[in-house]
Amino acid sequence: PLRVDELASALPGHDVVLSALGVRPPRAFRPHAVVQEAAASTVAAMTRAGVRRLVLVSAAILFPEKGLRFALFRWLLTQVRRDLGTAEEIVRATPLDWTIARPPRLIERPDEAYRSERDALPVDGFSMSFRAVAAFMLDAAEQRTHVREIVGLAS
Repeated sequence: PLRVDELASALPGHDVVLSALGVRPPRAFRPHAVVQEAAASTVAAMTRAGVRRLVLVSAAILFPEKGLRFALFRWLLTQVRRDLGTAEEIVRATPLDWTIARPPRLIERPDEAYRSERDALPVDGFSMSFRAVAAFMLDAAEQRTHVREIVGLAS
């Protein structure tokens, strides 16, 4: 996803870009810039190709939640937080019609139900399924909801 020319050539005829990139352990605990580099390439390619709609998955650790649980996860995932935070800044600085989804811990489960809240993590939002995140992304793209909003998600 880092080659702007290749990505831009694949975008004509498409209405939206869905981005759900992430880094898994152990790489997540080391410095990295995977998502921010992909975000920069993606927005450049979208601008070149004339595609305006972007739905990006980030993480709930970027919300200023209080409490020991959130403090621990923010500390453990410092490198992820930096990468995602920079990716969000890149996306938010564009004129694109973006939506940034911030789910909590993702788990394998067949459930597709989700709750969403603008600029906040829904109450008791500790985990949700990968499928529920995908459902939100598709709903946001198809219904054109949450344009230029950061949305907290939970099951």
